[in-house]
Amino acid sequence: MRKVLMGLGLIIIVAAIFSGALAPQLAAGFFKAKIMTGLSTDDVQVDVAASPPQAVLWGELAGLKAVAHQAKIGDVYMSQIDLNAKEVRLDMLSLFDGSLKVNSAESLLVKGYVTEENLRELISRKVDKLEDIAVKITPQGVTITAAAKIMGRKVEVELEGAVLDEEGAIYFRVKNLRLTNSLIGTAKIDSLRLMDDIMLTDSSKLPLEASFKDVTMKEGKIIITAER
Repeated sequence: MRKVLMGLGLIIIVAAIFSGALAPQLAAGFFKAKIMTGLSTDDVQVDVAASPPQAVLWGELAGLKAVAHQAKIGDVYMSQIDLNAKEVRLDMLSLFDGSLKVNSAESLLVKGYVTEENLRELISRKVDKLEDIAVKITPQGVTITAAAKIMGRKVEVELEGAVLDEEGAIYFRVKNLRLTNSLIGTAKIDSLRLMDDIMLTDSSKLPLEASFKDVTMKEGKIIITAER
């Protein structure tokens, strides 16, 4: 009987050690499922580091990295979203209500990449007046060309603007609007308002309670950076 109990105890100890060693991999699978749901994508890679590995069981992570492709934050799809966090302490109680919250982190950085195609798709969904939309992104701003029907006539539209962060939300804001037609002529945005600001996303949609820190326009893409 004593040998049986000792054997059973050894099995329990080995199982506990084994499950602890596998904890980072199990956690990575859990985070992947949460990110897939939260960002509306099935293309996600996650890596979790913990020292010791069992620290994951009480919510302490040495590192958390994730990469998601064609993922959605708010209203806009992004070609790629990168998450990098170090020395993370999770709120384990939040797991019971299906959420995922962070009590603290030494660093937590989220970067999202919005391509010209991503922005074109967003505008086509949000602005039904425009068709045949093309988007050009440069460090100087965003130029959109499209066709629209105004007063029963089809006209060529050119919008010049920028993507910016304002009060915790990311917008595309039109600065100049030109309509070209042999009869209608050219109109500026202060005399003919075709478009309001278009919201891409807001900070409430960001993972792990991050906040927007920077929006940078590059050639062909917009880089949105958030931190916690």
